Amino acid sequence: MSVRFNPNLYDNILSGLNSNNQATAIAQEELATGRRVNEPSDDPSATAVAIGIHAQSSQDDQFNQNISSVSGLLQTADSTLSSVVTALTQAITLGVQAGDGTISASSRATLSNQIQSVSAQVLSLANTTYQGSYIFAGNNSGQPAYVTDPASPSGVTYQGNSGVNSVEIAQGQTITTNVPGSQILTSPSSDVFAALNNLAQAAQSGNGVQAAVTQLRAVFDHVTSQRTFYGSQLTQLNSTSTYLSNNKIQLASQENTAIGIDLSQATIDVQNALTNRSAILAAGGKIQNTSLLDFLSATT
Repeated sequence: MSVRFNPNLYDNILSGLNSNNQATAIAQEELATGRRVNEPSDDPSATAVAIGIHAQSSQDDQFNQNISSVSGLLQTADSTLSSVVTALTQAITLGVQAGDGTISASSRATLSNQIQSVSAQVLSLANTTYQGSYIFAGNNSGQPAYVTDPASPSGVTYQGNSGVNSVEIAQGQTITTNVPGSQILTSPSSDVFAALNNLAQAAQSGNGVQAAVTQLRAVFDHVTSQRTFYGSQLTQLNSTSTYLSNNKIQLASQENTAIGIDLSQATIDVQNALTNRSAILAAGGKIQNTSLLDFLSATT
């Protein structure tokens, strides 16, 4: 019986060790990153899917940033109009008091001054800013929406415009982010400053107080109805933000399906690679201690 001695055993051992090193490195990288695709060449098809998922996720991040910024603006506007409503309620109460025919002229003068103070307060609120922009100036937000103007019947002039702004908060979904002051506070049919001015004058003279109070109540109703815009937009933002958060979770799941690993299997792969490496090294050690005579004697 003849036995063939393979003179390339060391080459085979080294080749096996090199292959094992590569397999071990790949298994350890997958386990460390949690991904089976760490280079495009690992799986071009899955890589393309992952790139698309990343693009959608980045877009959702941008939408969330838009929502965060716009939410602050809308909340500021809503809070400001809440303060305006409170101020108008106070002015109506003062007007009712001024309509009492039994009060003195000095009392009426005091009430008139208080109503003028409310008007000044509303003017300040009308010029509220958010991040440096006047929120009720339309899209001409670089200057105060209203300025005092003695020549104007209402005592103020609107120097904003009727422009509105909008922002995209989701794919194909855009919302308006403001209502100009000319629509909320000084529309032709409902002018807050004109109504307050008329009430202050009526309280001073004692004439036409009831009509002035009625006018201010109509203005109050108008401002209250306009305020609902901001509440509605905030509700829409919250709903969209929830959708985007859920979508991010779904995208992460899809990415894991495309390029993620089975953690249990990845751990086994690493252990197997290390076990095989030990076996190869052990085989190499045996070859080193084995001579040609050992093979010859094994055949006799």
